Amino acid sequence: MPPTPPPDIDLDLWEHSVARLLDWQPSALFLTHFGPITDVAGHCAALIDRLHVMHDVARRLVADASLAEDEREQRFADDARRTFRQQMTADDLRRLELAVPLDLCWRGLARALRKAS
Repeated sequence: MPPTPPPDIDLDLWEHSVARLLDWQPSALFLTHFGPITDVAGHCAALIDRLHVMHDVARRLVADASLAEDEREQRFADDARRTFRQQMTADDLRRLELAVPLDLCWRGLARALRKAS
């Protein structure tokens, strides 16, 4: 799960950084708290995909003027959980949320989107 806490999230820089990692052709990535990943290309592709999913959800919610901020945050977390639950076990999702809290992800993405508009 890509961490997107405030203050500044930049999707283009995320993608550029991941591309640079892939250019080095590493045989493994060692993720803090999660151990080694040997399917580097697959992991990076999933990371970028999840980042775009989270960004798209946040974009829709930021644009919805009928919602209060706490409702936006809750809907973001609920939508992200539903989406990611289709891709991983409930235990994996719980572990990821401990490392990358969805409320902070919301705040970072929402701030970046509002700043860009």
